[in-house]
Amino acid sequence: MEGSTLMKRNILLIALGVLGVITIVLAVLLVREYQALNRAGLTNPGRYRMHLSHVHAPLTVNDIGVIQSWMTFDYVNRIFALPADQLKTALKITDARYPHLRLGTYTSDVKDAVKSYLTTPK
Repeated sequence: MEGSTLMKRNILLIALGVLGVITIVLAVLLVREYQALNRAGLTNPGRYRMHLSHVHAPLTVNDIGVIQSWMTFDYVNRIFALPADQLKTALKITDARYPHLRLGTYTSDVKDAVKSYLTTPK
């Protein structure tokens, strides 16, 4: 009986050791990924949003790349100084939540529509 208990204890210690090593490896990988995201400036989306919301002049066609799926149509309208229904009309949006609707799957179409609006002479 003692041999069986000792064997179970050794197996448990080995399993805990393996789990410890796996935890350390995953923690190292997590830190490395976080550092890479930090270098790319992607670790503080709140700061990024605050920066865009405090821009005094409207963004231009050169800034189309800032459009992200988490944004709402209202937000894009404001930062690019678009007429309130411009994107609704251009993209034929019938959702009653417009302009408080997130871009989501519309993102690439919104980029194209904003670019078209900003490059078309008024």
